[in-house]
Amino acid sequence: MIKVAVVEDNFTFKKNLLKYFSLLPDVEVSFDANSVEEGLEKFEANHDIDILVLDIGLPKMSGIEGIPYFKKIANQVDITILSSYEDEERILKALCAGACSYISKNSDLEEIYNAIKIVKNGGSYMSPSIAREIVHYFIKGQVKKPAIKLTPRQTEIIEMMIEGKTSKAIAKVLDISNDTVRYHIKAMYKALHASNKTEAIMKYMKG
Repeated sequence: MIKVAVVEDNFTFKKNLLKYFSLLPDVEVSFDANSVEEGLEKFEANHDIDILVLDIGLPKMSGIEGIPYFKKIANQVDITILSSYEDEERILKALCAGACSYISKNSDLEEIYNAIKIVKNGGSYMSPSIAREIVHYFIKGQVKKPAIKLTPRQTEIIEMMIEGKTSKAIAKVLDISNDTVRYHIKAMYKALHASNKTEAIMKYMKG
């Protein structure tokens, strides 16, 4: 069972999303909220969830501003941004703040569900339009590579992690064993001085 929470202030959008989730046999909505402040209060009382689906354009505190507060309560929660904003500045700010995935609100409900399953299985997910913005940002040279240079193989792996691929999927693409992928990820974490996937991606993208 995938336990999720939804923080979204668009009544119609949230109603449709929650209704869809209720029809899925492997998704359970622990709570929903209309603002970061309300979400933090409910999360404090019940932080036994796997994925927090978080909007950005919320009243008072924005979703991006709220990410560190949610992570402070339960650092293990995977935060997935679900937003109509698709500009590179907000995307990178959200990822650097600690979000592991970013989904466009233009996505259909099935894509949102598939993204949640990817995150639950240890991956991260970017809608194609979001991934393209990140690629453009790299191409323009506005993101520096880490001060500690990664090996070509480590670079391949972390870039596939950013795309949302799981260790198993990466192993298949590179035609290597899952154990070898895990070995490279462990070495990459050490090189980036990161303790987990989200932190590694954040440091890699910040440079």
